[in-house]
Amino acid sequence: LLSRTVSAERIRMAQAEGMRVQMKAEQVEVDCKTFEVRASEGMKLSTEGELDISSQKDARITSPGEVFVKGKMIWLN
Repeated sequence: LLSRTVSAERIRMAQAEGMRVQMKAEQVEVDCKTFEVRASEGMKLSTEGELDISSQKDARITSPGEVFVKGKMIWLN
């Protein structure tokens, strides 16, 4: 695992590189202007509890393929 922290007057960055990076915690919070995740082969988001996604502006799901929504009840508006 390669890990480094870079600090300058206005720039602070922590970088970790490796085959796998894992973090375990009771709670993780991120407070930032933008948050981006890029995965070249796939991405999964799962929880054993509720999942709440909200936005104060438009929200989009874009896919060149089909989009599947599966649930006991699907509520629109």
